Amino acid sequence: MIRVRTLLAVFALVGLSSLAGFVDPGSTYACSCIQPRPIAEYRGDPDYAILVGRVASVDANQRGSFAVEQWFQGGSNPIVQVQGGQGADCGLPLATGQHLVLVAFVESGVVHAGICSPSGDLNTPEGQALAREVVTAFGPGVTVGGDDPPDKGGLPISVLVGLGALGALMIGVMLVARRERT
Repeated sequence: MIRVRTLLAVFALVGLSSLAGFVDPGSTYACSCIQPRPIAEYRGDPDYAILVGRVASVDANQRGSFAVEQWFQGGSNPIVQVQGGQGADCGLPLATGQHLVLVAFVESGVVHAGICSPSGDLNTPEGQALAREVVTAFGPGVTVGGDDPPDKGGLPISVLVGLGALGALMIGVMLVARRERT
């Protein structure tokens, strides 16, 4: 009888140990960040870019490009590389076409859109409120692309100067030719 009890105890111990693996499956990682700072506190922080634009492309690893419409701090390029994430890894989930305002950490020229700093989808009231807060704290920003002066159909000054020089040359040739005939 002792052997049966020992055998049952061993099976129970093995069974409970197996179940413990389901309770604690090993190492897990999750984002833990503090509350984002107020927008104005990011002013002058060289590690953060503040910008508005659209996700132009994003791959399965949440790396892609961001078409900047307006810079408030940290750059001037019309297109920047962006890195998002899945949320639990502290990265902001990105989708092509999203219209966002980002306060993003910049590392090695890549804008890291994360859930630990302010960001907002401009198609939502919360995103629009964040955009107003950014403008209040940083001013109107610098508009990138799309605001080129309209083409009025005129020729560039270099073309006009070239045509004028060509016309003067032709008049000079005609005068020399006329002089030689006489």
